[in-house]
Amino acid sequence: MSRNKKLIIRNSILAAFVILAAACTFGGTVNSQENTFTHAQNLWNARTQYVGNNSAVGKLLGLLSVPDGAKYSHFELQTGERPYGIKIVYDVSAEVLKKYDAADSRIIDPFQKNALLLLALVGNADQITAVFTDGSGEMSFINDREWADEIVGCDVRDYAESPEKLQELIDFSGTEAVSHQYSIAKIRRNGGAVAVYSLQNESLAEEIIMDYMLKSAAWEGIDINTLEECYLISQTISGSGETFDFYAYLLKDGTPVLQSGKKGRYTVISRELYSRLGESFKRKSGV
Repeated sequence: MSRNKKLIIRNSILAAFVILAAACTFGGTVNSQENTFTHAQNLWNARTQYVGNNSAVGKLLGLLSVPDGAKYSHFELQTGERPYGIKIVYDVSAEVLKKYDAADSRIIDPFQKNALLLLALVGNADQITAVFTDGSGEMSFINDREWADEIVGCDVRDYAESPEKLQELIDFSGTEAVSHQYSIAKIRRNGGAVAVYSLQNESLAEEIIMDYMLKSAAWEGIDINTLEECYLISQTISGSGETFDFYAYLLKDGTPVLQSGKKGRYTVISRELYSRLGESFKRKSGV
């Protein structure tokens, strides 16, 4: 397999078939009409006219589903010159990367659905790029505005006029509302012993992960097993049951960060949120 590949998707007939087929497959999985519209409302509230609006783009990404077998890493914004774009980077295993390399429509479809929504909700975005990497090789998929407009038969941004119009686009593309469950644990190491203290505070966990998603900058993480103390925040996707682990800890200079996975990348998070995390455990168990 070539270690670096890029697939630019502009064939409107094929793409339309893929997305419409997905609508038939996934359209009935949303729990209720009310829940679906709430998802559309949240997406619409996060819309922005500019790719350069880092926080709005991050919030939108946090509201979209993550493709199967992938773990969100970070995003990058192309704002210096056209085409203005959003690059979303996912970590995958070598086995999963091979599946993406095959360009199977069933594999790439979830990204196409996300791209359609982003091109509707980010006013001056010209293209959306998804990058899947196993650390040594990568595969990229690019969807541009021309593709999106051909899919819907008009300017896709027309669907961002209201939550109701956006719901029409979600129904068209078969995009699923995303529901998560969260748990938090405090991990302490004393020599060879590991102590784990659990806490249920889903709202705080969601705030911390959203703060992480809003930041586009990310750095190579550390081996979590080397830390004497950290917080494990687990995010479980309802329906699939898939779980993603995030680790909150302090760098040597006291900067609070959140890292995706035991050896993933980390991003600086709010000191206020990290402080609330510590205080929650003190009130709960005195640890």
